Amino acid sequence: MSLQADEAAKVFADELQRDQRWLRFSPPIERQFQLDTSRKRFFYLLGCELLGVASLWIGVANEKNVIPATVHQVMPGWIGLMVFMVATFMVQVWVGTRAMSRGWLMDWTSGLNGLLIASGIVMATNSDPTLMASVHAGNVILVVMWFCVLCRLRMRVALSVTLATGLMYVLLAKTPSPSQELIYLAISQNLGFTMLFSLGVAYYLEYRERRSYLMRKHKAAQQEMLAQARERLHALAIRDPLTGLHNRRQFGASFDVAWSQAVFARQAVGLLMVDVDYFKLYNDTYGHPLGDGCLKVVASVLAEVAQEEGGSAARIGGEEFVLLLPAASLETVERAGQALCERIRAAAIEHKASKVASHVTVSVGGAWVPASGQVNIEVARQAVMSQADAALYAAKEAGRDRAIVREYAVAESGVAAPATLAPAEAPTKAVTDVSVISAEAPTDASVEPMADNGAEVLRVGGAGGDSIAELGALIRSKFVWLRFTPALESEYKQEQVELRRKYLVISGYLGIATLNAYWLLNYKLIADVADWFKPLQWMLTLFMLANLQIVSRPIKPWLRELIYALNVSAVAVLTSMVYGRSQMPSSYAGYTTVFLIPLFACVASRQPFWATALTSTIALGGFLFTVNPLTAIEAVMAWDVTMMLVTATSFIFIASYTLEHGERMDYLLERLGLRQGQALDAAVASLHELSVTDPLTGISNRRHFEAELASAAGEGQGQSLAMLIMDVDHFKAYNDGHGHNAGDVCLKRVAQAIKDTASKEGFLAARLGGEEFGVLMPGCDVEQARRMGQKICEAMRKANLPHRFSKTASHVTVSIGAAHIAVDGDVSSRSLLSMADEALYRAKMGGRNRVEVAAGGKDMGLAPREGVAANG
Repeated sequence: MSLQADEAAKVFADELQRDQRWLRFSPPIERQFQLDTSRKRFFYLLGCELLGVASLWIGVANEKNVIPATVHQVMPGWIGLMVFMVATFMVQVWVGTRAMSRGWLMDWTSGLNGLLIASGIVMATNSDPTLMASVHAGNVILVVMWFCVLCRLRMRVALSVTLATGLMYVLLAKTPSPSQELIYLAISQNLGFTMLFSLGVAYYLEYRERRSYLMRKHKAAQQEMLAQARERLHALAIRDPLTGLHNRRQFGASFDVAWSQAVFARQAVGLLMVDVDYFKLYNDTYGHPLGDGCLKVVASVLAEVAQEEGGSAARIGGEEFVLLLPAASLETVERAGQALCERIRAAAIEHKASKVASHVTVSVGGAWVPASGQVNIEVARQAVMSQADAALYAAKEAGRDRAIVREYAVAESGVAAPATLAPAEAPTKAVTDVSVISAEAPTDASVEPMADNGAEVLRVGGAGGDSIAELGALIRSKFVWLRFTPALESEYKQEQVELRRKYLVISGYLGIATLNAYWLLNYKLIADVADWFKPLQWMLTLFMLANLQIVSRPIKPWLRELIYALNVSAVAVLTSMVYGRSQMPSSYAGYTTVFLIPLFACVASRQPFWATALTSTIALGGFLFTVNPLTAIEAVMAWDVTMMLVTATSFIFIASYTLEHGERMDYLLERLGLRQGQALDAAVASLHELSVTDPLTGISNRRHFEAELASAAGEGQGQSLAMLIMDVDHFKAYNDGHGHNAGDVCLKRVAQAIKDTASKEGFLAARLGGEEFGVLMPGCDVEQARRMGQKICEAMRKANLPHRFSKTASHVTVSIGAAHIAVDGDVSSRSLLSMADEALYRAKMGGRNRVEVAAGGKDMGLAPREGVAANG
């Protein structure tokens, strides 16, 4: 994973942990936030301003009815304001090309324009001394909602212009009569409540936007880390760690694809199996490090030939390789086989122990098989590999350092019959005999098509089926209907149950107290019906208190929200009934209280959108049903109030939807962050597992063994450190006699026996390569190493794996070299490995199936106990 993605994820994770209540990030993230959001806000605020201008002229057109006597006096002022707004609009468009400037400019100019509109409303209504004008001044409330709800100005801007609007109305609005003074007081109170609730909306919206921004950035960084982890997982899953070629797992998948394509195109598949001649002798002579270097050179030659011939190369065992040639002709397969032999010779890698030449050579066996749709892919794969293996055996029998390629036809049974066989060639052996190991042996999973570990990581999810992919799809869908998948919706609601119960109860008591305080201060607005209303007020209060007791109990979440919404609706309808019953002109100013009630449910109670929409609709319907203008002037005021309430209701709908959508988005992003964190943990664990595990046997690999060896040598100063290195005796003969599939099963059984024996003592067992294994024994002396070697020899005897081609015993045996050092900083871990390797060589020379201790131990050699001794 790249350092940049890791650092970005950490930076945003740390920022998420900080308290965001002041709506500011650390300077670098704040700057990035402004840059990333400025373009979207630029176009959004331009749209809001155009909508605001349209709404303004609808209101101005209504002024001929509200202030008919002075409308001609205020019209030049409105035209001048329009010219100013057009000028600011042009400035906004010009500055909008500058990413860093357009954000703050759009907010402040939008706020300034709104403040000028509010001041224009107050000045216009001050020009006319009628009650209609005083009621019309209530439109400043809508300007405040426009700032905070529709435009979603940044909190510092929204706070500044909202306070300026409220202060401007309080200081400049005129009250020439007692009735207008009552209207002024009612609008001032309602303006105060609106400012409070609207600023709450503005705060919530910016807070949610900032939190969502952080979570999206964190999610993006985690996604990049996951993508990188998936690539590494994929590479580790399909690549041999030493040579970089495909491993046997990926070879199986590649063959399946090649066979399917060949069937469709009616072509053939070519396969070359490559074996380094006398590689065991090379390792014994030059040591494992040079042996690894030799394999890398051979692998690079295979990769070159594969690229030239349009094929793919893989390492399927210690010194065994394959070259897959899809859609190749027989001549191409033969040419590739010859090229491999010639280029390895040209590499001139010294090999004094070889019985073929003084340099490293390879034997190549090839099979060219026309694809048949009548044959199962897995059967075809096994058959083609078997025949290529048979051809490889023939190349070895003919003297090695050569390539033999044959043409075969695969029957439905999977038996591949030679299409042509030169008389002079030696007959090939049967390689389908895997019965030499009991049926209990695990199947060869290494030739299964590759499992995509990265995809498995990305499917991390909970019981609700909320995997990373599903959550990502849900976020992209925007869930416009404010609903998740059924399982996730249920879990989302369940997590909120207790919090919502407490929240509704607290906000309910707060709302009851605020409502009664409001009525105590505003009885003068409806003085003619105050005596009639007071008993209803106390009855409504008792009714709401009783319902709060129901709300506080463990009932269905949707029922709790519904009961609360109906209580709020009852308050709104009763309020409309009271003002509708009153004959006082000042009562029309009180109607603006009606929309504050659902606004309270939206902001203070944070009810879901459907509940707020229900409350707002009932409140508006209650007003329209109960308003009863008796005069022409009252009809004008009723129409003006209706426009205000409809506009305010639309703002409430917008606020409620936006708040719930933001809350749900935060929930999804937080959940996605959790799932991505789990996926990253799983990816790290998988990466570690793949990097330290041998893919064939499932035990530790050489990388893990050497890392633990270095760690033990570095941390164990003054302590003993012992090691066993072992080889499966005559394994080449086993592979040649029983075939590679049986050889793989044999290695799995041997690895398991070694691991079981070593793990009982708490020691690490690993496959070092091919048929070589090691056991690391920190804190042990030479005697303990010797005894562990004997236990492993005994375990192999008990496993009783048949080996009829062995010259040592009738079952699979191992030769073991033991070594130990006292860790003092002067002797390196590499020295210990060389000592054990030397002891292993002497064990082989001494008859195999035995344990030899390296120079420095008490004995230079030790024959196995009875029952483990070598045969002959």
